[in-house]
Formats: sequence, structure tokens, C-alpha cells
Amino acid sequence: MTLDYSQPTDDESGVKSFTATLDNQTAVNGRPVASGLILNLLTDLNARDHTLALTATDNAGNVATPSVTFSIVVTPASIMGDVGYFLSSHDITVNNEANSLLQKLRAGAAYRAAGDCARAGEVYQSFIGELVAQTGKKVSPFAASIMIADAQYLIAHCP
Repeated sequence: MTLDYSQPTDDESGVKSFTATLDNQTAVNGRPVASGLILNLLTDLNARDHTLALTATDNAGNVATPSVTFSIVVTPASIMGDVGYFLSSHDITVNNEANSLLQKLRAGAAYRAAGDCARAGEVYQSFIGELVAQTGKKVSPFAASIMIADAQYLIAHCP
């Protein structure tokens, strides 16, 4: 996702100050919130609602603060994409580990699609258990934490 907005202008009094924030912060992972900031939705933002706000003050003291709220959600397909991404980034270091995780995710997705949230939850808990067991071995702590949070989201948001 790329944040794309224009700095405000004021032809009458001029712009005194301008600030952009994401979730009331002026930086994301140490990078300033600025037009053109590219965010990796997997690693930069959690699955929840987020708000981008722009605050401009002109030289006459008038303040404008437009904002937009958007949601990051996890889907069965997106968590499978997590595994592929982390395998390619070497945060999952063994192909067989990725295959084992994907097998669990496919089963969880099938139960979820059939409306069997209890069994889907059991499979996603098994996925979490495997990640916990492999953290620091075949899966980096960084990747494990993201995928565990995504699996917990799927458990909590089963239709």
C-alpha cells in the first residue's frame, strides 16, 4: 500500500504547518508518514482499523484535519500468502516446514468455508502450536509472531 496525498496549499494566507499521522503516530517503523510512503501490509500494519489523518494550519490560524479510516483484515488466503512470503524472505528456512504449515492452513480454510468454526479453530491452534515449536529453529521469531497473530484473528473472526 502506498500513502498518496498532496501537501495543502492556501492562496490567501499560506500554510503555516502540516502534519500527517497514521494511528496518531508520525512514523511507521521509524519511517515518517509522508506521501509516497510504501507500507508492507504484512509487516508494517496489524489486522485492525487504522486512521490516516492530515492536519494543516494556515497563517491565519485556521485548522483542517481530514482523515480516512481503513481496515486491515486477515483471510485464509492471505495467511497462506504469509507462508509464501516468509519462505521467500528466508524467515521460514525449510521448504518442508512451509509445506506443513500450508497443509494446516488449507484444512483450516476448508473447515472455515464449510462454516465449521470449531474445527477451523482447532486446526488454526495446531498451526499456532507448530509455529511456537519452530520459532527460532525453522521459523524466525518475527515471522512466527505475525503468523500467530493472523491465525488468532481468523479464530476470533470466523463467520
